[in-house]
Amino acid sequence: VFQYVLEGRAAMLANDAPAAMTAYRKAMERQLVAGFGMDPPLFWYSVRRSLAAATLAAGDARSAQAQIYASLRRWPNDALALYVLAQADRAAGDAASAERNLARARALWAGDVTRVPLARI
Repeated sequence: VFQYVLEGRAAMLANDAPAAMTAYRKAMERQLVAGFGMDPPLFWYSVRRSLAAATLAAGDARSAQAQIYASLRRWPNDALALYVLAQADRAAGDAASAERNLARARALWAGDVTRVPLARI
């Protein structure tokens, strides 16, 4: 999981969203196979969040929304996931939902969540 997350992050920083999506998807699949019953968990956040950010960066807001909704089922108070969802909502033309999700993200995040670039999510 760590290796693929690092590959995805490097691809995002290089503005290569398709390569990031491939790496994050591999990380997510391994995370799902491992399950979430461990304490501490295998990885500290849902890698679907990063996959959604890369998917959004690639221009597919609807698929990004689907990934975030799946992630939020397990981690409902993930401020960065909510921030990605707000951006995907806006890109999909749903300004009201974008504002609601951004407000939730801001309430859960210490500092300004909007300063976190997609490449670091």
